[in-house]
Amino acid sequence: MPRRHSGALRRLIVALCLATAVGLSQVNWVVASDIAPAPTTEKQGRVLPDTEGEITEILLHYDPVCAREIAPLYRDLFRMLEPQIRLKVVCPSKAATSVFFRDWGVAAASGGRDVRIVNVNLPVSVWARDRCIVRQGLDPRDPASCFVPARMREYEIEKDNDRRAQIILWAASLGPQPMMSTLHLEGGNVVANGEQVFVGANVVAENYPAFTPEELDAELRRICGPDLVLVRDRTGGSPWCHVDMYLTPIDDTTVFVGSTDLAEAILADADSERRRVEQMLEGDAPDGCSLGEQLDDVAEQMCSLGYTVHRLPVVAHHTDDWMITYNNVLIDRRGYRRIVYMPIYHIRSLDSTAAAIYRSSGFEVRMIDVSLVHKYGGAIRCVANVTQRNLSGASFPVEHLPAARPTQPHTTVPVAREKQPLHKASPQSSTRS
Repeated sequence: MPRRHSGALRRLIVALCLATAVGLSQVNWVVASDIAPAPTTEKQGRVLPDTEGEITEILLHYDPVCAREIAPLYRDLFRMLEPQIRLKVVCPSKAATSVFFRDWGVAAASGGRDVRIVNVNLPVSVWARDRCIVRQGLDPRDPASCFVPARMREYEIEKDNDRRAQIILWAASLGPQPMMSTLHLEGGNVVANGEQVFVGANVVAENYPAFTPEELDAELRRICGPDLVLVRDRTGGSPWCHVDMYLTPIDDTTVFVGSTDLAEAILADADSERRRVEQMLEGDAPDGCSLGEQLDDVAEQMCSLGYTVHRLPVVAHHTDDWMITYNNVLIDRRGYRRIVYMPIYHIRSLDSTAAAIYRSSGFEVRMIDVSLVHKYGGAIRCVANVTQRNLSGASFPVEHLPAARPTQPHTTVPVAREKQPLHKASPQSSTRS
């Protein structure tokens, strides 16, 4: 990190538009330097909901090393996004900004979209969400801050720099105020609807022994908000390291949970795709825990909290730590319209079933190709971090489209939701890392 100067010194070098000649006047190239220290004050708030309001800004991290793998995702995302959504693209170097602009400038700025390319002069990962958990203030129109987790010992330099990038963006007035803590909690392990915030139970083991159960409870509620649900299986562990890979709240009453049984049933009727998936899973060695049973436990937990639960197909490679998942989505709510940006893998039977389940709940489905990047451990929500939403119209009613039942019937239990105390799991509880 550059040397800190006294006071809150901030300097921005803003270049002229990179492509005025081809009409891309909304694309700006920014270099941020001379980083100011993160402030010590913060506003009260909670995690920005995934289900409410219009998406107005998305943060991306561009890594030219992954250019081939990320290309199908970018192609679909830039084509499918609403033109009103601003893009902020963090690049690791001046050369990378030029490559991004050359390869993606026209597509990113399609429809007159506002795009800002930021050179942070640090190598970063493509996972823009994990080191930046956006929070809203008590007034939902006021973003409180972004939570930047403590680093883990096994972090590569790129992941550590993802953390530094948030301070760089704030110092350059390009991002929300960082909220620092010694807590380790990645953005993929947090999802939220308008009422509750869901965190994977592996957060307990990841922060042991630095936090006692009582301290962890208090810190999670300070960061995420008071109405917190720790998502767990019957042993107190987590099915996967990030909750957004298997759990998706779609509103304040309904959640989608992954199901390996559903995926197996679908593939049983699609021989060629089943064989392809089996080839993809070669070399996998499950660790003894049944992912399907753990996901069923999560579904039961959500039912016990009063949620209507639908299941989505999931296929997992335990050894290489990747999933074919349809839970890792972006939800955009524009008045009476609900849009879901859903990952696809070119496994038609699974892709089409997942899309039909979202459509049956009233969503317009926009498919994003993650077939090359998903084996690195993530999908669309991991890559595209929603950093701003317009929540002023979040109370609009939703018209559900008439449709057939989901492929697997949902279950519901009429139990009123209450604030859930954190499960006091021991560090030996079943988790994945």
